[in-house]
Amino acid sequence: MTSRIRRVGLLALFTGCAVMLAVGCGSDAKKTAQTPDDSAGAAGAAGSPDVTPEGGSAGSTVVPNDAGAAGQAEGGTAGDASAGAAGDGAGAGGDGPLACAPDGTAVGVEVSKDGFLKVCRGALALADFSASESEATFTCCGTSDTTEPYAVAVDGWTNHDAGGLLAFAVPEGAPSGEQSITLACSEPASNTFDIEVTETLAPVVTSAEPSIGPYDNLHITGTHLASVDRIIAYPVEGISTGISCGIVGDSTDTSVTCNFDGLNAGNYLLFVGLTDCGYAQNVLNLTITQPTLTP
Repeated sequence: MTSRIRRVGLLALFTGCAVMLAVGCGSDAKKTAQTPDDSAGAAGAAGSPDVTPEGGSAGSTVVPNDAGAAGQAEGGTAGDASAGAAGDGAGAGGDGPLACAPDGTAVGVEVSKDGFLKVCRGALALADFSASESEATFTCCGTSDTTEPYAVAVDGWTNHDAGGLLAFAVPEGAPSGEQSITLACSEPASNTFDIEVTETLAPVVTSAEPSIGPYDNLHITGTHLASVDRIIAYPVEGISTGISCGIVGDSTDTSVTCNFDGLNAGNYLLFVGLTDCGYAQNVLNLTITQPTLTP
């Protein structure tokens, strides 16, 4: 599957009017920056709320789509690491294998960061952003400052008037160490997306129960799951705060089990990740059913 198809798969998870949690929905998708409502991320479900994707800066929220059907949705943004050097027609905005063109309006984009974000090859790297103006969804083209530059498509989701979330998949061929990615959006970003690529193996998710009760264990299968330490569900509708699923028992390389300890019924998107690595590209749909009442 091509990198473009993978990127479109991830965008499909977060696209649609009904999913704009904090900004609402109107005929004009463009949003003008203003101070976000502090109540926008108030938790509305049991469990551990206020979880940010990268476990650091507050306010990281994911805007999911309105697809509540059980099953899997493939995510991801980047692809091959064979991008040519920027400036020679390859890379972001050029004619190379990872060439891309910015899509959608994103003005005054600034990546929220606290040092270099540690990520793994093949994992989703997530970061907050602020902007003076941005459409509901948009794509920026990122070019690394490495000796052999690579390019990635960085997808953005505006989930409040002052910004939202940026995400891209770290190429398998990205070199180890610290590197900065310059973003070309509809206008150049004001700073860089800084990452530190580690040698840790990124988690890969293949399946999970599509539907469980509020207090049922959730069994997730895949590879490189033994060290997974963050499993977060984001509601398709309603609140925009992630709810943590606590790890239960001993995890193995191919399976991990968690429990939300009481999660409101509804449809969610499930992110499976590892500290200092990022998140599995395969983002799953999860339905929490209404509890059965015994007379």
